[in-house]
Amino acid sequence: MKRTVFLLILLSSVVNLSGQTETDKNNIRGVHIALGKGNFGWRELMAGGGGYENKYYYTLGIDYSRKLFKRVDLCTGIEYTCNYMTSLVYNSPQSNEYLKLLTIPAQFKYHIGKLVYFNGGLFVNVLAKTSEERWVASRDGKWVYTNNVSMLLGWGLGAGIEHEFEGVVFSLNPYVRWNGIGGVESFYKAQYEGFIFSQIGVNFGLGYKF
Repeated sequence: MKRTVFLLILLSSVVNLSGQTETDKNNIRGVHIALGKGNFGWRELMAGGGGYENKYYYTLGIDYSRKLFKRVDLCTGIEYTCNYMTSLVYNSPQSNEYLKLLTIPAQFKYHIGKLVYFNGGLFVNVLAKTSEERWVASRDGKWVYTNNVSMLLGWGLGAGIEHEFEGVVFSLNPYVRWNGIGGVESFYKAQYEGFIFSQIGVNFGLGYKF
């Protein structure tokens, strides 16, 4: 009896999958690469004449999106970003440095017709590391020396075009982002304190609809 029930369930699943139409395919898995420039630094240093000159950054990501409504998708995944920059002291270049981070996006995409869309939402930055040690604020308000920084929430907005050909989806998405950064031991602080990191770039995506 159990084997019969199992076979019926399996057969029903196969029939459902084989009978799936194009309109039933509400999921997209894919990858993307993004390139751009940004603005990274401490608010205090930038106000006092120091900071960083951003050269460029690149991002590699894995994507997953799910259609929620006729024109609205929920998009997430994971991204790795490496940001290259030059430190400045009184506006004079000093050394080449970098900032690396892992990001989990939680965005919504709104489609305008079959080609154009707008997207936006939050980004949870779960890891960041700099090339050299930094002074960051500790929980008691003092400044401590560390080579790690913690990224808090960020947000972003963008607009793009998307084209599907036989289940393969191509996309081009210019965007802007803002990320708040706090010290290793300063998760309780508002993300507007300490570091700032804004980005502008273009996302090139390739996905498979299922």
